[in-house]
Amino acid sequence: MPNSWQTALCSAFWAFFLIGSLLVAFHHQSTVSGFAEAPFAVHVESETADVVEDPIYQARFVSDGLTRLVHAATAVQRPDGAIQAFWFGGSREGHADVRIFTATFDPDMQRWTDEAPLLSRQETARAERRHVRKLGNPVAAVDSQGRILLFFVSVSFGGWSGSSINLVVSEDNGQTWSKPRQLITSPFLNVSTLVKGPVVQHDDGTMGLPVYHEFLGKFSEYLHLDGQGRVLGKSRVSHGRFAIQPVVFPLGEQHAVALMRNTDSDRPRRAWTSRTNDGGRTWSVPERTKIMNGNTALGGTLSGTMGDVNILLTAANVTEYNRSSLALLRSTDQGRDWAVVYDVEPHQPSLSQEEFSEAVTRKTPVSEEDMPLTPETVAAAATEIQCEPGRPVCDFRFDYPWLLKDAQGRYHLFYTWNRAFIRHLTFNSAWLKFRPDQPLEDRAYQGDEP
Repeated sequence: MPNSWQTALCSAFWAFFLIGSLLVAFHHQSTVSGFAEAPFAVHVESETADVVEDPIYQARFVSDGLTRLVHAATAVQRPDGAIQAFWFGGSREGHADVRIFTATFDPDMQRWTDEAPLLSRQETARAERRHVRKLGNPVAAVDSQGRILLFFVSVSFGGWSGSSINLVVSEDNGQTWSKPRQLITSPFLNVSTLVKGPVVQHDDGTMGLPVYHEFLGKFSEYLHLDGQGRVLGKSRVSHGRFAIQPVVFPLGEQHAVALMRNTDSDRPRRAWTSRTNDGGRTWSVPERTKIMNGNTALGGTLSGTMGDVNILLTAANVTEYNRSSLALLRSTDQGRDWAVVYDVEPHQPSLSQEEFSEAVTRKTPVSEEDMPLTPETVAAAATEIQCEPGRPVCDFRFDYPWLLKDAQGRYHLFYTWNRAFIRHLTFNSAWLKFRPDQPLEDRAYQGDEP
């Protein structure tokens, strides 16, 4: 009898959950305001126009090595001009000791502040009066009022499929923050919603938050939020189990394109794309792009315009199987075709522990701004986490990119560097303009099949 009651209760629970999910999945608003004009999108006169600014390309470390693992960086330019980054760190991904960390880059001093913890699962649990097992991806944004919004993932039970989204807000350039509060994105248990991609601004002050699910499917959605982070509506960007972590590029008042991480094991393993012509209210059936994607996240930003053409920029692991390289890609036809413009991290083969440590020490520049980090301490941290016990080789890993364009027209690329540090690259249009396009079809390395 107890088993019968348990079975009945379990069946009823899943029935309610599925019905609720379907109701929310098809909760479309009758109208949605248009996308706000992309901030800092500059007009490029021509590919041969005189370069006003000298080319700039700089690399730094953001994190200080306080935690064994770091991951999932996000960043914004604050109203005061500084760049503030956030990420999660701990002994390992999904562990109870994971916290959200932050650091600030002063563009005048060209230095990062020391990293500092911002949020913990215990603080989140106390504020929301619920059990929190672990924290995950953060996503930062600046709203139309100049407030910094930090969305982040928490899990109360199970794995990432049991996630929910939380929000903290700063009204003083990141000096103080509100208490965490949970967003209501699903009618039953409010689970299985995660964030990764940048927030999209709408012209009435509302926001679009790209999200994804990993429970009873792996699919993408677009949440329409008011200024307080309340869900006004949501639309499904993909269905099934093959496309998550959408990055949305607004192309006009009502038009946008989304790039999505591939979770399909079938070949060809490629990133997915979907389009909206009504401000994110509805989305087209996803299609495969030509970007190789072996279940890895993408980052992206609107670079600018050339005539009436939008220039899109994305960072991705352009392989089918691993994360041993990271490339910068550009599109001039609204995301239909892409070309590699620079190998941020060229492919590195698997190496023995000694070879790996030597390669990191030799190939990774550590600047004065990175002190007290040294090539030796950086190599030791990367070796400790990438050279897993029992494996004869160590693998390089560069993933979870985040792209930001600031008010001065400079680009900031953040990514997880060998799971040990957050890496920050700065470059400008003068450097980017004359990078030659390399067709994706010419890429020789597609990843080592496991």
